[in-house]
Amino acid sequence: MFEFLVDIANFYTNSANVTVAFYFGLSVVIFALVIFFIVYTLNFFAVLEESHGERVRQKWLPTLKQCEYSLPSPVAQLRRGDVVSFIDLWLRHLENTNVNSQHADNLIQTARKAGLEEYIDGLVYRGNTRDRLYGIAAAGYLQHTSAWETLAHNLTARNTFLSLASAEAMVRIAPEEAMTMVAPYIIFREDWPRSFSANLLAAAGPHAVTQPLLEHLNQAQIPQEQAARVIEMLGFAHYESVKPMLRQILETSHEEPILIAALAVIGEQQDPENVDIITRLAQHPNWPVRVRATNALKTIGTTDQTDLLLQLLCDASWWVRYRAAQALINVYKHDPGSLTSAINAINDPYAKDMMRQVQEEEVYKTTGLTV
Repeated sequence: MFEFLVDIANFYTNSANVTVAFYFGLSVVIFALVIFFIVYTLNFFAVLEESHGERVRQKWLPTLKQCEYSLPSPVAQLRRGDVVSFIDLWLRHLENTNVNSQHADNLIQTARKAGLEEYIDGLVYRGNTRDRLYGIAAAGYLQHTSAWETLAHNLTARNTFLSLASAEAMVRIAPEEAMTMVAPYIIFREDWPRSFSANLLAAAGPHAVTQPLLEHLNQAQIPQEQAARVIEMLGFAHYESVKPMLRQILETSHEEPILIAALAVIGEQQDPENVDIITRLAQHPNWPVRVRATNALKTIGTTDQTDLLLQLLCDASWWVRYRAAQALINVYKHDPGSLTSAINAINDPYAKDMMRQVQEEEVYKTTGLTV
């Protein structure tokens, strides 16, 4: 204990140690004060922005509410400092309405009367990411064509959100012209979610997406993965325009992803001309292809495919058996007695068990009751 006290005394009598300890403590205090100042400043600006947004909301909410019933007149002019807060409030109303409704048209006309278009170019070209996203969204709804070049340039942006918002805005402004530019990015940009791409294609419409997708599919150098992705997208195109291409793929291709993608599209069309191709692929050596083909027979199959479906009901793959059972129930929905007779003639216990499971599922779907 005595030696410990001696060490403490020696430490404090050493001026160098005292100096180091003093400056270390001082630096800790300064660091804490800096952190406190930063947090306080950020909180101050957050509160300031929130209060400003509330003032804008109180000013413009009655006008935007009136758009549900009529076009407001007169309309106040937007101030530069209120633009972002106004767009935020305006988009909340606009995105909760049918874009083709009178309500949406009133909202768009009101924004134009308020002078929003005067500020869009400035928002789209520069500023922080949040403000640019607001500007891009507004440009799309207002069909602000002067922002087109910037939107097209943003398709290559490393920021995924900027590229997605720009693609959506371009489709709103000019769907056909936009798809010729956007289609390659839908296909090759891995950071674009499939769900977003699907919504974009649906919004553009078959008239806009058919030709660009076919042109990319005809490119000899397109990788298999991207080719399968393009084929899946053909479901948004004019069916009669892409039907020859889909049939050619199903007749000549040996690649599993390509066949699955084409079957997914052609199986939704309920076209009896495709029964022969689908029937052949239902006997494909790879079970994922058989599953997709069997699923297609669920909508276009007839009693002529009974033997094939019974054979698939005894398949080694659980999923093939499941889809075959669904297809049989759909084919015989008006003659369940014949289906029962056909199932009773099967000796495979797994097939009968699958049929029983799917029949119980159908009962639950229609009545909500378990068997």
